[in-house]
Amino acid sequence: MDGELGLSSYIYFWSIQYLGLSSKDLVERTAELGLRVLQICDNLPLLGLSERELDALKNVARERNVILEVGTRGFDPAEMHEYIRITERLEAKILRFVPWMGNEDRRAVSVDEIVAFLTPLLPACQERGITMAIENHFDVADEDLAEVVRRINHPNLGTCLDTTNSTGLLQHPMKTTEILAPYAVSLHLKDYYVTKKGPKGYTISGCPLGTGWQDLPALIREVEKYNRPMNTLLELWTEPCDTPEETMHKEQAWIEQSAAHAKNLLKM
Repeated sequence: MDGELGLSSYIYFWSIQYLGLSSKDLVERTAELGLRVLQICDNLPLLGLSERELDALKNVARERNVILEVGTRGFDPAEMHEYIRITERLEAKILRFVPWMGNEDRRAVSVDEIVAFLTPLLPACQERGITMAIENHFDVADEDLAEVVRRINHPNLGTCLDTTNSTGLLQHPMKTTEILAPYAVSLHLKDYYVTKKGPKGYTISGCPLGTGWQDLPALIREVEKYNRPMNTLLELWTEPCDTPEETMHKEQAWIEQSAAHAKNLLKM
């Protein structure tokens, strides 16, 4: 895999909530794990940081040899232009975007809506050397996301391929990878398993990388077919324990286990 291995800030979902970890804290934790990239997503918003704070974050990352990427979601044009500016300020090259309408009823978003929103933003990305990476989530079918990229057809637009998110749309991860890998510029790697829930129904749960149902070598081979360099960011779906302390201990243990497995899997 031609790229670097790192973390999405979502991997520290619980520790950010309980401890108030900052972006600089996550840079330190990324470096301590021997990883090279941190994608700072919308669970750790960058909008409120001053220029001085952004520069301090950039400098810490440089000192710790960590590459920064940025992530956001939503359909506010002014906010997206601000995120493009922040991405440039941090000398990041990837701006990951989730097409989320800002409500919890998970209203489907149309191809036309996403195309109309993203098209005017891409000249600013191109001018600053930033690539927009649209992530598959629970609101847009994989086929529709691929259609967005094909229709816009811009060199600074691709997909952020998440190997697990589309299970929320009952899509098999291998099928998701086949659909989105041709356009991928960023990779989110996590694992899952399915259990029977009561007499009827099933539950999809997260687990440390390499312990679930993902055929990770096959997924990586499919991505590598397109010979496009990209960074791989680890994520987790970590269910909470009875106490914050137990939850954070579990989260850290899963992160360390996942990072070790990923290094071996990707030979990094």
